[in-house]
Amino acid sequence: MAGLPILVLLGFLVSLLQWMSPSPRNTDTMSKPLLPTRFLFRFAAPCMYRKKLWTAKGADLDETFRLAGLTELEGRDTWADVRAAWSEAGLAFTAIVQGKRRPPWCDQSLSESGDTIPVLTK
Repeated sequence: MAGLPILVLLGFLVSLLQWMSPSPRNTDTMSKPLLPTRFLFRFAAPCMYRKKLWTAKGADLDETFRLAGLTELEGRDTWADVRAAWSEAGLAFTAIVQGKRRPPWCDQSLSESGDTIPVLTK
């Protein structure tokens, strides 16, 4: 159960990233809710164990390690394939983003505005 806060936080971050995904511009601002519907619920996802996290190709996680795409709850397509695993050596995450038009960007001094997924642990 020690890993549960990490999973809830990760699920929240994935939901937030997916909610902020590129979508067609809508000039009617009242039709889009202030918060995604899924923010009204708490979700937890299993982080599966994998004895050997790292391979020559990096964290090569197959389909069994995929986390649920919560944007589907709102009728939107999932645009990121996020997977997670753990072992005694640590945590491994992969994220494959579809439809991104710009190259990845990150500035360590502005971590909230870059293409990042912060992972916080207790």
